[in-house]
Amino acid sequence: MGNLPETSSENKVGNSEDNGAPMWTQVLGVCIAIISIIYCVNARTWNDIFKYASYISIGLLVVFFLIIIIINVFNSGITKKGFKDFAFVLPLIILLLVIAGISNYSIFVGIKDIFLWIKSPSISKTSAIILTSLFTLALGSGLFYFRLRMRAIYGLTEAAIGIVVAGNRALTQMDQFASSDFYLAILTASVYLIVRGFDNIHQGLTKDPIDQYGTKLFAFFKKRI
Repeated sequence: MGNLPETSSENKVGNSEDNGAPMWTQVLGVCIAIISIIYCVNARTWNDIFKYASYISIGLLVVFFLIIIIINVFNSGITKKGFKDFAFVLPLIILLLVIAGISNYSIFVGIKDIFLWIKSPSISKTSAIILTSLFTLALGSGLFYFRLRMRAIYGLTEAAIGIVVAGNRALTQMDQFASSDFYLAILTASVYLIVRGFDNIHQGLTKDPIDQYGTKLFAFFKKRI
């Protein structure tokens, strides 16, 4: 990835504030995450929360290392100072990844339980169809807006989910390793997702509109790794 783009810096950097999400959407996002975590803590066991949130955190860690650390090694190698800086910032990276893992898993649990509630016998078929359509439209619109405003962050999450899906399939379908269906599922459900995630990260950091949050995040850690 090297240095972040400097071309047309006045236009891209100067207008980066306009490319960020409005304050109300940031507050809404934080509220959704907090409510989802509170619900998840009451609806799932701690064992499940730590287990599945750790899968997501590990996926994020793998993607983060691929993008920042490995590329830095190829560009400038590992220096003693760089290693000390990395050791200093590592606890912060781990903390952020743990928070991201728990938040993502909690939101997933909330979405899954909403769909299960819609499918419950207490909801009529017509109401279930309408609610499912409206909720799917709202969820898709929200993710599109998230991708539009924070494309690099969206791509980071997307690639991490691709890794988690691959690991989960390998864990639950170990007896199907010899089947071509297993590898086709990995290709369609994981590899393509990871490729799209990396592409979104690249586009968010190098193309207009620049993802100011992703740019600041990667620049912050890049200086310390």
